[in-house]
Amino acid sequence: MKFRDKLTLGNAAVLFGTAGAFLALSLGLAGNLAVEKTEEKALSLARNLAANSGKAVYNEDLYKQLGPLLAALLSTPDIVAASVRDASGRTLASAGADLPAAPEAGWSGRGRDRLFTATAQIQPPAAGLMPGGEAIGSARVVLSFESLDARIRKLLLQGLAFAALIIAAGLAFAAFLAGRLTRPLARILEADEAVLRGDMENSDIPEAEIPDDETGRIIRSRAAMLATLRRAEAEQKSLAAKESLRAAELEKAFLELKGLREQLTQAEKLSVLGQVLSGVAHEINNPLTGIMGFSELLLKDKLIIEQPRLRDDLAAILQEAVRCQKVVKGLTTFAREHKPEKTYVSINELIEQSLKLEASQLRTRNISVLLELDPGLPGTMADYHQLQQVFMNLFINAQQAMTEHRGGGQLTVRTRLESRRIRAEVEDNGPGIPPGNLQRIFEPFFTTKAPGKGTGLGLSLSYGIVSEHGGSLRAESTPGKGTLFIVEIPALEEVRAVGSAAQAAAPVPAGLRVLVIDDEILIRNVLVRILQSINCVPETAASGLEGIGKLKKNVYDAVFCDMRMSEMGGRELYSWVCANKPELVPRWVFMTGSIGAESLSFPVESGRPCLSKPFSVEAVLRSLAGARENRPGKINLPG
Repeated sequence: MKFRDKLTLGNAAVLFGTAGAFLALSLGLAGNLAVEKTEEKALSLARNLAANSGKAVYNEDLYKQLGPLLAALLSTPDIVAASVRDASGRTLASAGADLPAAPEAGWSGRGRDRLFTATAQIQPPAAGLMPGGEAIGSARVVLSFESLDARIRKLLLQGLAFAALIIAAGLAFAAFLAGRLTRPLARILEADEAVLRGDMENSDIPEAEIPDDETGRIIRSRAAMLATLRRAEAEQKSLAAKESLRAAELEKAFLELKGLREQLTQAEKLSVLGQVLSGVAHEINNPLTGIMGFSELLLKDKLIIEQPRLRDDLAAILQEAVRCQKVVKGLTTFAREHKPEKTYVSINELIEQSLKLEASQLRTRNISVLLELDPGLPGTMADYHQLQQVFMNLFINAQQAMTEHRGGGQLTVRTRLESRRIRAEVEDNGPGIPPGNLQRIFEPFFTTKAPGKGTGLGLSLSYGIVSEHGGSLRAESTPGKGTLFIVEIPALEEVRAVGSAAQAAAPVPAGLRVLVIDDEILIRNVLVRILQSINCVPETAASGLEGIGKLKKNVYDAVFCDMRMSEMGGRELYSWVCANKPELVPRWVFMTGSIGAESLSFPVESGRPCLSKPFSVEAVLRSLAGARENRPGKINLPG
């Protein structure tokens, strides 16, 4: 329903209600007034009849005068009956209709047949004629309400006609007013629909159609609003262009942050892995120390030397123990962080060690490995762990590409020397790299892998590492045939730090008194056997506290002390020695089976030698010679 129709119907409802209320009030007032007039008229006529009938009632001779009096009374309009009674209630005279059911006074009947009876007392014609002033009779008049009811009905019809006229006029006025009010609103609605369609040009209302009233002020206010809206629309388009550019920048930043978060997660995983492997290495290195130490001692025994079969078996045991040692070393050194430190590195050996870490993955994914390593390839000064990270990234990328492309393949690794530069090639027969991506693969966060499978940082980090080593990293690819990554770094001669060159162990004089402090009985036993084999006098202590007790009582030429023990660790025991037995500091040798930074950094900071478990007999002799000569110690690699 339109607003105009609602407004018209609303006005009509108000008019109908008003007219109805007016008619109801008027009819009610007219009815009440007619009832009151009827009652007053009946009472007045009854009193007049009583006054004129006093003598006739008192004197029976005058009864005949009552008939004409009543007949004259009946000629009055609306009177239907009249009667005169004596004091005993006997009717002396009556006229009109016989109404036995009419009451002595009041109304009777319903509707237009209603009757009103009025009774008045007839007094004696002279005072003192009746004892106590009693009445001598009564006069009774009955009036009909019919004529008054007819006049009321006529008045109702006239009121209805007048109300209908008023309502018709009101409806006409309401329709005119609604049209006058809604016409500008309809024009506003049309203009607003044009705005919704985006037709801003046809959204204005001509000045001639704007009324000079409140609606006109609304239209002018709306015109000002539309002008502001047009300006805002222009600004919005400008902002939309800027926001589009900003959204692209934010998306790029989000991808970079996502990559950094994944890199941080991976770093945290490696950190946790390093902590776990540190504990595992500590538990494995102790028994490996016993296996390697006793195997070496047995291989030097004359009885074993004379029995080739036993000698070969022991050599196999020692060889496999050394293999376990290298596996543990490879895992732990790869998992933990290292400060950049360039040492003389064999690229061939680094590649072989890296492939061993990836061997299980390559084998289970049906990838064969072809090595074409130049046996005469020189070493170079490089950070072992950084370059290992580079080759591990290349091996993993090749493995994933071939697995997804054909479910397996062949990984070829070559090395050779070209113009004093070491060239290493990593080639796969996977799907290759599209030409459009070949120039972008070294960009940070660029990746073609599915979400969650790559951060886009591996190759960019590898590129940076190789560049820091004065080398280059590039890729060649043929789509559908595979990809070749080429690493080139300069072949640099070994730079030896002062005191860092491997030195042959100086002869150890016989009879040296050596204290071995370790909570592992196996370590104590193997060191005792090694020291006895070189004619030293070893003693042992199973804890730091026991070691302090022996240090207080005896004098030792050297002390081997484990870093991690249950009651008192090597750090605390060394601090006690520095404070109470400073003469033993130059004779101190640390031992550790852990790979944690704390276990390895303290011996270096203290300047004392450190044996890393599992150690060989030769490593024990070098450490003992270093302690005897009071040389600054360094962390000795196993073997």
